[in-house]
Amino acid sequence: MSKKLLISYLSYVNDKNEDRRSKIFDESFDSLKKLFVKEKNSAFFLSVDNNSNKKTIEKINQSSIFDYKLHLKENFIDVSLLYYTAKLAYERGIEYIFYTYDDFIFYDFEFVEDCVDFLESNREVHSIRMPIFDVDNINVYNSEITPKSINPDAIRHFNYFADRNSEDRRLKLEGPLKFGIHEFYKANWHYTSRPTFWRTEYFYKVFKEMKNINVMQNFEADAGKYFYKNKMNSSLINLGVCRTFKQSERMTQGGGSYFKTVSFEKKYLKEYFDKTLIEVQKDENNCNNTK
Repeated sequence: MSKKLLISYLSYVNDKNEDRRSKIFDESFDSLKKLFVKEKNSAFFLSVDNNSNKKTIEKINQSSIFDYKLHLKENFIDVSLLYYTAKLAYERGIEYIFYTYDDFIFYDFEFVEDCVDFLESNREVHSIRMPIFDVDNINVYNSEITPKSINPDAIRHFNYFADRNSEDRRLKLEGPLKFGIHEFYKANWHYTSRPTFWRTEYFYKVFKEMKNINVMQNFEADAGKYFYKNKMNSSLINLGVCRTFKQSERMTQGGGSYFKTVSFEKKYLKEYFDKTLIEVQKDENNCNNTK
């Protein structure tokens, strides 16, 4: 693969949530390490941590899989993953990004090259939704038919930002388009912060004019409006590469009503990035030294 890819991973396990989160993190992180073994020669790996406890940080540091680390002393919610992934990849000239979280577990470990080939051959598409989705069992993944309490990977099957009476509102899939061992479908979906494979240049654009960056659903709304306005096209990988758990830290902490009140000044996030980013030096024995 001639194009560069940055795979970023957000972790958040502290003393307050460890009882409900540590087992999920362990399963997720173990699956990420398998992905690393498959893709270590074609991707850079970034660890983004939202002020986790010492035990969690030690597990991450002992793994020796990451090329970059942003281990934060504050919790920047999902913005730490989204903005910092886009910023690092853009500044380092990395053409593609794939961000994921510590409550998603991988079951497919050989998707990177097929995703890049698909995006290289379909320049009008900006991103690929990566969580589990089965076109042949589509209602199982439609949250209006199968609620998230039954299937946490269920999602809305319409473009939230299109006018209610518009043809753009209804979910439309174009495919399958076969690349390697995977099938892809072009789609008119709205933006989502769930694990997504992006062209760096497209995802970075949404942050350029922001002075303050909202989190969670408010950021999804800001990004969704931007991408819909600019007619940016999404897609999905059929059968997906990862799945999530029923436990939702977002809902446990108060859901949309709480996160609507949270935002971060981009200037502050930039300054934090510059003083916190660690680039890992790896010797021939795969031992880590940092600078």
